[in-house]
Amino acid sequence: MCRTEISEEGEIENKEKKARRPYISWARLLRRVFDIDMEKCPNCGGPVKVIAKIEEASAIKKILTHLGLSPHPPPKAPARYDPFAEADIYSTYL
Repeated sequence: MCRTEISEEGEIENKEKKARRPYISWARLLRRVFDIDMEKCPNCGGPVKVIAKIEEASAIKKILTHLGLSPHPPPKAPARYDPFAEADIYSTYL
Protein backbone atom coordinates (compact mmCIF):
# COMPACT_ATOMS: atom_id res chain seq x y z
CA MET A 1 0.00 0.00 0.00
CA CYS A 2 1.36 3.42 -0.87
CA ARG A 3 0.44 6.66 0.85
CA THR A 4 1.04 10.07 -0.72
CA GLU A 5 1.78 13.06 1.49
CA ILE A 6 2.52 16.69 0.71
CA SER A 7 5.25 18.24 2.85
CA GLU A 8 5.23 21.84 4.11
CA GLU A 9 7.50 22.82 1.23
CA GLY A 10 4.94 21.50 -1.26
CA GLU A 11 6.90 18.40 -2.24
CA ILE A 12 5.02 15.19 -2.86
CA GLU A 13 6.29 12.21 -0.91
CA ASN A 14 5.23 8.60 -1.44
CA LYS A 15 5.53 6.55 1.71
CA GLU A 16 5.29 2.78 1.60
CA LYS A 17 3.12 1.24 4.27
CA LYS A 18 3.61 -2.44 5.03
CA ALA A 19 0.40 -4.44 5.16
CA ARG A 20 0.22 -6.50 8.33
CA ARG A 21 -1.85 -9.63 8.54
CA PRO A 22 -3.75 -9.96 11.75
CA TYR A 23 -2.69 -13.11 13.58
CA ILE A 24 -4.87 -14.66 16.24
CA SER A 25 -3.76 -17.90 17.89
CA TRP A 26 -6.03 -20.94 17.72
CA ALA A 27 -6.51 -20.80 21.50
CA ARG A 28 -7.74 -17.21 21.34
CA LEU A 29 -10.06 -18.05 18.44
CA LEU A 30 -11.60 -20.89 20.46
CA ARG A 31 -12.09 -18.54 23.40
CA ARG A 32 -13.67 -15.89 21.18
CA VAL A 33 -16.01 -18.21 19.26
CA PHE A 34 -16.89 -20.97 21.73
CA ASP A 35 -15.96 -19.36 25.07
CA ILE A 36 -13.42 -22.15 25.68
CA ASP A 37 -10.20 -21.04 27.38
CA MET A 38 -7.51 -23.44 26.16
CA GLU A 39 -4.75 -21.52 27.95
CA LYS A 40 -6.18 -22.20 31.43
CA CYS A 41 -6.64 -25.54 33.22
CA PRO A 42 -10.36 -26.24 33.86
CA ASN A 43 -9.50 -27.97 37.18
CA CYS A 44 -7.02 -25.64 38.88
CA GLY A 45 -7.07 -22.51 36.69
CA GLY A 46 -3.32 -22.68 36.07
CA PRO A 47 -1.66 -22.18 32.67
CA VAL A 48 -1.81 -25.07 30.19
CA LYS A 49 1.09 -26.07 27.95
CA VAL A 50 0.88 -28.23 24.80
CA ILE A 51 3.20 -31.20 25.31
CA ALA A 52 2.43 -33.25 22.19
CA LYS A 53 0.90 -32.97 18.75
CA ILE A 54 -0.48 -36.28 17.53
CA GLU A 55 -1.26 -36.56 13.82
CA GLU A 56 -0.88 -40.28 13.13
CA ALA A 57 -4.30 -41.88 12.63
CA SER A 58 -3.38 -45.20 14.26
CA ALA A 59 -2.11 -43.46 17.42
CA ILE A 60 -5.25 -41.31 17.62
CA LYS A 61 -7.43 -44.42 17.23
CA LYS A 62 -5.56 -46.23 20.05
CA ILE A 63 -5.88 -43.24 22.41
CA LEU A 64 -9.59 -42.74 21.74
CA THR A 65 -10.32 -46.46 22.11
CA HIS A 66 -8.38 -46.55 25.40
CA LEU A 67 -10.46 -43.62 26.68
CA GLY A 68 -13.67 -45.43 25.73
CA LEU A 69 -14.47 -43.00 22.90
CA SER A 70 -15.35 -43.90 19.33
CA PRO A 71 -12.51 -43.31 16.87
CA HIS A 72 -15.08 -42.67 14.14
CA PRO A 73 -16.89 -39.36 13.61
CA PRO A 74 -20.61 -39.28 14.39
CA PRO A 75 -22.95 -39.99 11.46
CA LYS A 76 -24.24 -37.03 9.49
CA ALA A 77 -27.71 -35.88 10.41
CA PRO A 78 -30.33 -36.32 7.68
CA ALA A 79 -31.28 -33.24 5.73
CA ARG A 80 -34.19 -31.39 7.23
CA TYR A 81 -37.56 -31.22 5.50
CA ASP A 82 -37.95 -28.34 3.04
CA PRO A 83 -41.47 -26.92 3.44
CA PHE A 84 -41.17 -25.02 0.16
CA ALA A 85 -40.35 -28.14 -1.87
CA GLU A 86 -44.02 -29.10 -2.25
CA ALA A 87 -45.49 -25.59 -2.19
CA ASP A 88 -46.77 -24.25 -5.48
CA ILE A 89 -45.45 -20.71 -5.05
CA TYR A 90 -45.00 -20.01 -8.76
CA SER A 91 -48.64 -20.48 -9.79
CA THR A 92 -49.67 -17.41 -7.78
CA TYR A 93 -47.38 -15.19 -9.81
CA LEU A 94 -48.24 -16.55 -13.27
